[in-house]
Amino acid sequence: MQNETTKSRARALLKGHKGTATPLLLGGFALAALCGALPLLLDFAGEKVTAALPLDTSAATWGFRWGKAGAAVVLALAATLLCAPLRVGREAWYFGGADGKKRSIARVRFWLQPRWALKAMRFVVALAWRKLLWAVLYFLPGGFLLAGTLWQARGGAM
Repeated sequence: MQNETTKSRARALLKGHKGTATPLLLGGFALAALCGALPLLLDFAGEKVTAALPLDTSAATWGFRWGKAGAAVVLALAATLLCAPLRVGREAWYFGGADGKKRSIARVRFWLQPRWALKAMRFVVALAWRKLLWAVLYFLPGGFLLAGTLWQARGGAM
Protein backbone atom coordinates (compact mmCIF):
# COMPACT_ATOMS: atom_id res chain seq x y z
CA MET A 1 0.00 0.00 0.00
CA GLN A 2 1.23 3.48 -0.80
CA ASN A 3 1.36 6.27 1.78
CA GLU A 4 -1.49 8.20 0.19
CA THR A 5 -3.70 5.11 0.17
CA THR A 6 -2.92 4.44 3.82
CA LYS A 7 -3.64 8.05 4.79
CA SER A 8 -6.95 8.12 2.93
CA ARG A 9 -7.99 4.82 4.51
CA ALA A 10 -7.07 6.12 7.97
CA ARG A 11 -9.06 9.31 7.38
CA ALA A 12 -12.06 7.24 6.30
CA LEU A 13 -11.82 5.10 9.45
CA LEU A 14 -11.69 8.18 11.70
CA LYS A 15 -14.54 10.00 9.94
CA GLY A 16 -17.16 10.83 12.56
CA HIS A 17 -14.92 9.71 15.45
CA LYS A 18 -12.54 12.63 15.78
CA GLY A 19 -14.46 13.94 18.79
CA THR A 20 -13.56 10.79 20.73
CA ALA A 21 -10.12 10.24 19.21
CA THR A 22 -8.82 13.69 20.14
CA PRO A 23 -9.42 13.42 23.93
CA LEU A 24 -7.97 9.89 23.89
CA LEU A 25 -4.76 11.10 22.30
CA LEU A 26 -4.51 14.32 24.32
CA GLY A 27 -5.40 12.52 27.56
CA GLY A 28 -2.69 9.95 26.96
CA PHE A 29 -0.19 12.69 26.19
CA ALA A 30 -1.12 14.67 29.30
CA LEU A 31 -0.95 11.59 31.53
CA ALA A 32 2.44 10.60 30.10
CA ALA A 33 3.74 14.15 30.65
CA LEU A 34 2.45 14.12 34.24
CA CYS A 35 4.06 10.74 34.93
CA GLY A 36 7.27 12.00 33.33
CA ALA A 37 7.28 14.91 35.78
CA LEU A 38 7.09 12.63 38.83
CA PRO A 39 10.90 12.15 39.00
CA LEU A 40 11.24 15.94 39.18
CA LEU A 41 9.08 15.86 42.29
CA LEU A 42 11.33 13.13 43.66
CA ASP A 43 14.40 15.33 43.11
CA PHE A 44 12.67 18.28 44.76
CA ALA A 45 11.74 16.16 47.78
CA GLY A 46 15.27 14.76 47.90
CA GLU A 47 16.79 18.23 48.02
CA LYS A 48 14.46 19.20 50.86
CA VAL A 49 15.36 16.08 52.83
CA THR A 50 19.08 16.63 52.26
CA ALA A 51 18.80 20.22 53.46
CA ALA A 52 16.94 19.06 56.58
CA LEU A 53 19.59 16.49 57.59
CA PRO A 54 21.71 17.87 60.44
CA LEU A 55 24.89 15.93 59.68
CA ASP A 56 26.34 14.61 56.48
CA THR A 57 27.12 11.08 57.62
CA SER A 58 27.95 8.30 55.23
CA ALA A 59 25.12 6.11 56.57
CA ALA A 60 22.56 8.84 55.98
CA THR A 61 23.91 9.48 52.48
CA TRP A 62 23.89 5.76 51.70
CA GLY A 63 20.34 5.36 53.02
CA PHE A 64 19.15 8.43 51.16
CA ARG A 65 20.69 7.21 47.90
CA TRP A 66 19.06 3.79 48.17
CA GLY A 67 15.79 5.33 49.31
CA LYS A 68 15.79 7.59 46.28
CA ALA A 69 16.45 4.61 43.99
CA GLY A 70 13.63 2.66 45.62
CA ALA A 71 11.26 5.61 45.27
CA ALA A 72 12.22 5.91 41.59
CA VAL A 73 11.29 2.25 41.05
CA VAL A 74 7.97 2.75 42.83
CA LEU A 75 7.28 5.87 40.73
CA ALA A 76 8.09 3.96 37.53
CA LEU A 77 5.65 1.21 38.50
CA ALA A 78 2.99 3.80 39.41
CA ALA A 79 3.49 5.56 36.06
CA THR A 80 3.16 2.23 34.27
CA LEU A 81 0.04 1.42 36.25
CA LEU A 82 -1.47 4.78 35.25
CA CYS A 83 -0.43 4.85 31.59
CA ALA A 84 -0.70 1.18 30.55
CA PRO A 85 -4.50 0.79 30.85
CA LEU A 86 -5.10 3.96 28.88
CA ARG A 87 -2.67 2.81 26.19
CA VAL A 88 -4.26 -0.63 25.86
CA GLY A 89 -7.77 0.86 25.92
CA ARG A 90 -6.84 3.41 23.27
CA GLU A 91 -5.36 0.69 21.08
CA ALA A 92 -8.47 -1.46 21.56
CA TRP A 93 -10.60 1.51 20.51
CA TYR A 94 -8.54 2.18 17.36
CA PHE A 95 -8.03 -1.45 16.33
CA GLY A 96 -11.66 -2.32 17.05
CA GLY A 97 -12.74 0.43 14.68
CA ALA A 98 -10.27 -0.78 12.06
CA ASP A 99 -11.76 -4.29 12.39
CA GLY A 100 -15.21 -2.87 11.67
CA LYS A 101 -16.52 -3.21 15.23
CA LYS A 102 -18.57 -0.45 16.82
CA ARG A 103 -16.38 2.09 18.60
CA SER A 104 -17.47 3.08 22.05
CA ILE A 105 -15.88 4.58 25.11
CA ALA A 106 -16.74 1.34 26.93
CA ARG A 107 -13.70 -0.25 25.22
CA VAL A 108 -11.45 2.26 26.98
CA ARG A 109 -13.30 2.10 30.31
CA PHE A 110 -13.02 -1.69 30.30
CA TRP A 111 -9.22 -1.47 30.56
CA LEU A 112 -9.41 1.21 33.26
CA GLN A 113 -11.06 -1.21 35.72
CA PRO A 114 -8.56 -2.24 38.43
CA ARG A 115 -8.57 -5.94 37.52
CA TRP A 116 -7.89 -5.28 33.84
CA ALA A 117 -5.55 -2.37 34.55
CA LEU A 118 -3.14 -4.75 36.27
CA LYS A 119 -3.34 -7.11 33.29
CA ALA A 120 -2.68 -4.20 30.94
CA MET A 121 0.31 -3.20 33.07
CA ARG A 122 1.63 -6.75 33.01
CA PHE A 123 1.19 -6.85 29.22
CA VAL A 124 2.99 -3.54 28.66
CA VAL A 125 5.87 -4.51 30.97
CA ALA A 126 6.20 -7.95 29.31
CA LEU A 127 6.20 -6.34 25.88
CA ALA A 128 8.85 -3.80 26.91
CA TRP A 129 10.96 -6.57 28.45
CA ARG A 130 10.79 -8.62 25.24
CA LYS A 131 11.70 -5.58 23.16
CA LEU A 132 14.66 -4.90 25.44
CA LEU A 133 15.89 -8.49 25.18
CA TRP A 134 15.60 -8.46 21.38
CA ALA A 135 17.42 -5.11 21.25
CA VAL A 136 20.24 -6.54 23.39
CA LEU A 137 20.45 -9.55 21.10
CA TYR A 138 20.47 -7.29 18.06
CA PHE A 139 23.18 -4.94 19.40
CA LEU A 140 25.34 -7.64 21.02
CA PRO A 141 27.53 -8.37 17.95
CA GLY A 142 28.24 -4.66 17.47
CA GLY A 143 29.02 -4.37 21.18
CA PHE A 144 31.53 -7.22 20.94
CA LEU A 145 33.11 -5.59 17.90
CA LEU A 146 33.35 -2.23 19.66
CA ALA A 147 34.75 -3.78 22.85
CA GLY A 148 37.35 -5.72 20.87
CA THR A 149 38.37 -2.65 18.91
CA LEU A 150 38.73 -0.57 22.06
CA TRP A 151 40.70 -3.34 23.75
CA GLN A 152 43.09 -3.59 20.81
CA ALA A 153 43.45 0.19 20.61
CA ARG A 154 44.24 0.38 24.32
CA GLY A 155 46.79 -2.39 24.08
CA GLY A 156 48.47 -0.76 21.08
CA ALA A 157 47.97 -3.87 18.90
CA MET A 158 46.28 -1.99 16.08
